[in-house]
Amino acid sequence: MAAIVKTSNLMALAAALVLLQACESLIHGTSEEISITTTPTGAMLVLSDGQRCTTPCRLTVARSEILTVTATKTGCRPAYGQLEPGVTEEATLFGSVYDYRLGGAYRLGPNPLSLTLICGKAAQLPPPGLTEEERELIRQFGTTGKTDEIYPLIQVH
Repeated sequence: MAAIVKTSNLMALAAALVLLQACESLIHGTSEEISITTTPTGAMLVLSDGQRCTTPCRLTVARSEILTVTATKTGCRPAYGQLEPGVTEEATLFGSVYDYRLGGAYRLGPNPLSLTLICGKAAQLPPPGLTEEERELIRQFGTTGKTDEIYPLIQVH
């Protein structure tokens, strides 16, 4: 009888350990709600995972992915941000391979993400710190070719 009780206890312990393997994924899930704001409000956001919204907004995204955020608004220079997964405190103590694979071990940050767009006449000026060569590229093509950023209507002097 004692051998049966010990076997039952061992089986219960083994089952509990199997369930705990994905504890963070079960508790936190593999996705998370993020909040993004812009100054000024009303900017169109496009995330690298394809989701879109108008600020201020909330979106549900995968916890384990690095996300690039692009904010655009008429009359404003685009603004860019990034959300990166960071390991939760709980995962460092109790995390398992499953939590890291499924995403439950992560939390995205910064959350909330706040972006500031440069608008009006300031948006028409070239960004500070450009070399003369970069100014000439913008004058001719509207871009330095170093990023995807386009500078329409820029008056380079």
